[in-house]
Amino acid sequence: NLEVVGLDLNHYMDMWNDKASPGFSDCRWTQCKDGCLRRSERRAREALDHLQRRLRDSVSKNMLVFSHYPTDYLKRVDGALEALSDNSKHNIFY
Repeated sequence: NLEVVGLDLNHYMDMWNDKASPGFSDCRWTQCKDGCLRRSERRAREALDHLQRRLRDSVSKNMLVFSHYPTDYLKRVDGALEALSDNSKHNIFY
């Protein structure tokens, strides 16, 4: 009775800094910085959409949700902390 959900949230890697904007700063090391930034933004958006779908549709009582970013990186990401804090349908562990 457990569902595991992994999230690619590299787009928020600098969000520990309250003055930082979203963006995968490692893209600066690639030959296609703009493409890298677009992909990281798309992956983060898709990850959060996937989380919302699983929270809505899953029949599992327990959900283990992970990324390698702690919750303080998500405090300015619309709806992320609220979704992870809503235990009305699932016991969510992040």
